[in-house]
Amino acid sequence: MNVVNCVVIRVKSGSEANFEAAIRENMTESRKEPGCITYQLHRSKQDPLQYFIYERYADEAAFRFHQSTDHFTRIVKGVVPGLVEGRDISQYVPVE
Repeated sequence: MNVVNCVVIRVKSGSEANFEAAIRENMTESRKEPGCITYQLHRSKQDPLQYFIYERYADEAAFRFHQSTDHFTRIVKGVVPGLVEGRDISQYVPVE
């Protein structure tokens, strides 16, 4: 069963370029992972400090693998926290 993560992030003012560069790198590497179906960064049209990441994985194991990768650890756990003011993560599964 697919796993979908919806992540809403508010970055610190002045951190937009660094945040986008970090997430682009993570996105590029994540898309190469087995089981990663979609990984896409979006920026709010109304609020340039707000971003949305849509991630879709083949199953829970693929998502757990994603969280164990070097790029996830280095970027999402290492770089990103210093660039953001807040983050809200929701996880979804398909309704059949």
